[in-house]
Amino acid sequence: MTQYSWGILGTGKISHKFAQGLREAAGARLSCVASRSTQKAKEFAKVYDIPKFYGSYEELAKDPSVDIVYIGTLHSLHCENTLLCLENKKPCFVKNHLPSPPMR
Repeated sequence: MTQYSWGILGTGKISHKFAQGLREAAGARLSCVASRSTQKAKEFAKVYDIPKFYGSYEELAKDPSVDIVYIGTLHSLHCENTLLCLENKKPCFVKNHLPSPPMR
């Protein structure tokens, strides 16, 4: 089975849920996390046994060991962060948490 190395951008509530789920995913390994704060990234990494943490999103996007990135930042930053990763040849997973439209 192929093993994919994941990076997580952002250390908020949804990123915690994603990291918990990724632990159970076959073929997935959390390799690094990034936050705008090195301290927050370090704390997140400690909780999930993530070997690397960064105090900037750019550092994670440029990490050659990362195969795919989960974008867990604020919605208003999703486009900017996704483009950063794609410019660095990193596929991304971005979850839109907007409410569903009303049913007719």
